[in-house]
Amino acid sequence: MIYAYVLIEAEPTRVQDLIKELPDMELDGSVIKQVHAVTGRYDLI
Repeated sequence: MIYAYVLIEAEPTRVQDLIKELPDMELDGSVIKQVHAVTGRYDLI
């Protein structure tokens, strides 16, 4: 199994919505399994 981490900069008003929308989204045969909010330059991993 291969894991990839994607760092996302999001509009502050969209962060909570994206945490709910992204899990289980399928992209070109890959599935997003987890989404975490973080502090710093990026908003989501």
